[in-house]
Amino acid sequence: MLRSLYIKNFILVDELSVDFNSGFNVFTGETGAGKSIIINAISLLSNKRSSVSYIQNNKDGMNELKKLLEKSLMFIFLLSIPMCIGCLLVIDEFVPFFFGKGYD
Repeated sequence: MLRSLYIKNFILVDELSVDFNSGFNVFTGETGAGKSIIINAISLLSNKRSSVSYIQNNKDGMNELKKLLEKSLMFIFLLSIPMCIGCLLVIDEFVPFFFGKGYD
């Protein structure tokens, strides 16, 4: 059970601490109050895919972290290109191996 949540430099939130009671908890508020920001933060705890757009710029070195994440994603993308080309080059051996001679 989630008992408390601490958010810092996330989307538009500079710093926020939320304590949850046992039982049923409800987020209410006007449009733009930040309900979805809290839900997004909770969803990251459940291993949901993250985005560098969640990180605030120029807050405690987060801009550098954002740049590092963007470079890491580009590096992974660039690594995938030779892997795809390699798969295309050896596809003639893989298809018959996995699916039989009828798929030549």
